[in-house]
Amino acid sequence: MERVSDFKWWNTDSNHAKERWHYARLITNLGKRGQLQSVLTAVAEMEQRGVELDSSCYSALVEACISCRSVDHAFKIFKDMQKRGIDLTEDSCYELISACGFGDQWRRCVEVLRFLQRKVVPIASAYCSTVRACVRCKQFPLVLQLLLQMEAHSQPHYQTAQELRLELAESLPGGWKTWESCRAHDYAFRTWEQPVKP
Repeated sequence: MERVSDFKWWNTDSNHAKERWHYARLITNLGKRGQLQSVLTAVAEMEQRGVELDSSCYSALVEACISCRSVDHAFKIFKDMQKRGIDLTEDSCYELISACGFGDQWRRCVEVLRFLQRKVVPIASAYCSTVRACVRCKQFPLVLQLLLQMEAHSQPHYQTAQELRLELAESLPGGWKTWESCRAHDYAFRTWEQPVKP
């Protein structure tokens, strides 16, 4: 396996910041090749050399695991980062949400989304991945809650929420389908109990 220590020009006296940079590149490249075990070996080598992982290294590790189709590993790393008080980068959070969404892991999508919400307004695509995963898993009350959150953020988020409402209306049960169709078209909603005016 290719290792940082294999490079002839490597200076063992270089500071840890430089080492972390090279390891992050190595982890990224190994991830692109789909070599998960080599990624984990590189991390173990870092620990043996006394090089602590920072946010950039963790982000490279999470994205490498996703590239290797190991979402479980990626999410475990995300949780470990939280325990250590290290934040995953915003872009890596979006990658993780997308990967969890494709796997219908709605709880994980929501957890990463809420982590982001404490710091930034998540981009619309992150909401889309989470909402769609929740719909597929029939978490309808949460779906409506997320759509309302989107609408409160900005005009682009509002527009995307309306498009989602139309897209997802067919998946919703009973009266919710009528409700969402009305909301998406900005129609005045008439409850089933109200008489129709002549």
